[in-house]
Amino acid sequence: MANAHRHERGGDVVERGFASCAGRGDIRGISTKPSNEKGFYLQSCFTLIMKVISFILKISLVLGVLVLFSGCTQTGTTKENPSQITVSTTVTDSGGIPQITHTTVSAKNTDSSGISQDTLTISPKGQVLAQFIDSMDVEKHWLSGTTGINWETGDPDPNRPAYSTTVTHCSNFVAAASLRLGVYLLRPPEHDQDNLVNAQNDWLNSKMGKDAGWTKLPDAISAQYYANQGDFVVSSTKGTDPNSNTYATMFGHTAVVRPSSKSHAAILVSGPQVAEAGWINSPNVSVKAGYASIPGAWVGNGKGAVEFFMHPIPDKVLEASYSNTR
Repeated sequence: MANAHRHERGGDVVERGFASCAGRGDIRGISTKPSNEKGFYLQSCFTLIMKVISFILKISLVLGVLVLFSGCTQTGTTKENPSQITVSTTVTDSGGIPQITHTTVSAKNTDSSGISQDTLTISPKGQVLAQFIDSMDVEKHWLSGTTGINWETGDPDPNRPAYSTTVTHCSNFVAAASLRLGVYLLRPPEHDQDNLVNAQNDWLNSKMGKDAGWTKLPDAISAQYYANQGDFVVSSTKGTDPNSNTYATMFGHTAVVRPSSKSHAAILVSGPQVAEAGWINSPNVSVKAGYASIPGAWVGNGKGAVEFFMHPIPDKVLEASYSNTR
């Protein structure tokens, strides 16, 4: 054997040299080192896997906390909902009255219940309409009482006999507003002041109202929207029992919807803003408050008996009407 020495000692053969040393090293490597490397490799893989699992669990925990926190803090806040309703007009009732089935009102911001928190904007024409309504000074005219009034001015009329009981003049106020705006609505002399409110509701729901240019609106938000655009919008109910002896059920109520920037959610709760003559005269009150004396007139989300009708107002007529009242 090259580079090695051979010795015989007691029958044993001992080889020394580079080859023998290498041999012993190989023997030790075969018997111990390969198994140690395999175990080390397995242990390293196991450790790595555990670290990855631990990392994933930590990330999941952090994400879970963030989601939980986000859900808690969004209660009552607004979120984006890019839905928008479009305008379409169809004739749906048997009397031929045009029914606007939808209104162009964006509803991007909603609360956690899905109710829109958007406010309706008032157009320049709507601002003029609001000024016109305020100029009628309804708080001082068309007052309830036993005195007969001039329906056009709302002032006491000595030529009309006094009433035996206190009465209100809501329909006369609305009729006067329509007269000044150049919009025809059933009024004297075609119908007397007495019980005009019920007759106006019937007329608006008839073909005569349609032929005069009136359109029935589908809901309270639509009513507020069109008033904000500067259109003439009225709210109207008819007495639930015209033959009764109870004032609240014998007669309905009517008012002029005034422009307002209240939110969709607020409209669903209390209705559009109106100007009215009644038991309380006000240029700016909600339908819910204004119709409080009429059973079932306003129910949350606009489910009550109150109806809304719209008639366009020519721009020049509105401006002239406002100028004449100043």
